[in-house]
Amino acid sequence: QQAEALEPVAPAIRYIDTHLAARLIVPELAALCCLGPDHFARRFKECVGQTVGAYIRERRIMQAAQRLRFTMDSLEMIAAECGFGNRNYLTRLFTQEMGIAPAAYRKSGEYTS
Repeated sequence: QQAEALEPVAPAIRYIDTHLAARLIVPELAALCCLGPDHFARRFKECVGQTVGAYIRERRIMQAAQRLRFTMDSLEMIAAECGFGNRNYLTRLFTQEMGIAPAAYRKSGEYTS
């Protein structure tokens, strides 16, 4: 039932989830769903429950959290590969969302390879 509710924006969700490091812009995501940008933005919020930008940020932060927990990659590498651009931006958004800085988050868990 949830998959059915997401169907109008599913191509964009799949693209976002597999291209988090890329520059993701609404007109291109809308085109994947054969919708205009404004209509796409409204439908995305209706279907997903959050804006396109909020969804992208959340997915990037979750991916960064996974990388922090399960790799020893540098913050610079994680920031670049998760679409944040630089470690300062990653640190700011991660701390706002998770309530803990990325370095502290990494230290709070055990490294597992």
